[in-house]
Amino acid sequence: MGDAVWDVVVSIWAHVLPELRATVDAAVREAIRPGGLLVLEHYHPRQLSYGTGGPPDARMMATLEALRLAFPDWIEHHAAEREREVREGTGHHGPSFVTRVVLERP
Repeated sequence: MGDAVWDVVVSIWAHVLPELRATVDAAVREAIRPGGLLVLEHYHPRQLSYGTGGPPDARMMATLEALRLAFPDWIEHHAAEREREVREGTGHHGPSFVTRVVLERP
């Protein structure tokens, strides 16, 4: 990715197993320059009960608590866990429960 050179990293539906999540989060923390942003939307573990898309494993999904632990000193511009309508093809369609953040690297 880079060494503190990116203004923005966007992570949409980038669901990975916990064993890889720590590596991905570390790479994102290192890649974004101070003042740069992480914009993220992932399915929340509550999504499993919706059945309208996302991975079949809750460990691959994001919560605000986990993101706050992964990016502890980052400034929150937006943070939400909420239901929303997803319309992104046949595999991701209908009412869904998502986690969204916009975080700024200090």
